[in-house]
Amino acid sequence: MTGALAHDVYGRMLRPQSSAADRMRMFKWCAALIGGVATQMTNPVATPRGGYYDARLNVVLTCSSAGSEIRYSVVPLLGAAPGTYSVFSAPISMPLNHTLHAYAVDVVGSAESSEVVRHDYRRLPYAESGF
Repeated sequence: MTGALAHDVYGRMLRPQSSAADRMRMFKWCAALIGGVATQMTNPVATPRGGYYDARLNVVLTCSSAGSEIRYSVVPLLGAAPGTYSVFSAPISMPLNHTLHAYAVDVVGSAESSEVVRHDYRRLPYAESGF
């Protein structure tokens, strides 16, 4: 970024009549331009990942982006839309035949939320028959 451009951009950010939203937009634009701040949070990672299991398991969600907060929702497999999202703070006791939806938000406010990731946790076919 040239000195003149930086002066113009920072001047707009600090202009008293600029709204907080305008200043934040300019900050995000500058950060993206110089590569100082991610423009979108990285997607959360579920461990263990979705798949076929024979018993309920504890799922841990992580996000590599600094300043992230992970939100999640657990719904039955049969096409239910995610309901209310909760803030992840401890391992999730994941029931089988359910779907986990999760995304990361930036609590600092300098990046966009991540995409919503989906993991299906299914019961192994033999687990239902008792064999």
